[in-house]
Amino acid sequence: MEKVYRSKISVGIVLFLIIVFGSSYIPVFKDGLSWEGMLLFLLPVVFIIHLFMTTYYTIKDDTLIVKASFLIYEEIKIESIRKIKETRTLVASPATSLDRLAILFGSDMVIISPKEKAEFIAHIQRLNPNVKIEYRK
Repeated sequence: MEKVYRSKISVGIVLFLIIVFGSSYIPVFKDGLSWEGMLLFLLPVVFIIHLFMTTYYTIKDDTLIVKASFLIYEEIKIESIRKIKETRTLVASPATSLDRLAILFGSDMVIISPKEKAEFIAHIQRLNPNVKIEYRK
């Protein structure tokens, strides 16, 4: 059985990116529109939209697959997951929201942001009842 969990998209992150990109491109458009200026503006915006739309987490059989476009593809055996911890860390990760989960497995960690967080945690716990869950206070 396979279940795909989409990444939650945070309004805060989207607003931050709009402000950063918007303010950094003001000088480009100040003297009028040009094809070069439009391309310079649109390429990173299209890439970020693509990244947001292709970040998801799949539970397939006994494996958690973390995917973010072509940049990240990680397979984690669910039996190796020791702890799931709620976090709001700003560490770069395959998470498009600040409402995040740190997945600790072996000696590694990955930070994700599933939209259906409670369902995701319950699904992992069904497959590995030994996983400790740590909620933020």
